Amino acid sequence: HERDFPVVAKMARDFLAIPGTSVSVERLFSKSRHLCTEVRSSMKANTITESLLSKCWIKD
Repeated sequence: HERDFPVVAKMARDFLAIPGTSVSVERLFSKSRHLCTEVRSSMKANTITESLLSKCWIKD
């Protein structure tokens, strides 16, 4: 069903896949550095996670 639901397929790969290396994690932390600033420090962890993953899904 990947052709019918491409976005859901990408989301499933992110949630269900086990990364072979830590490179993707390092990139995510690098991106989070720009999102988690003192100005935005009141954001909840879940909001930050959703923002980062949404950006990755849209980019792909």
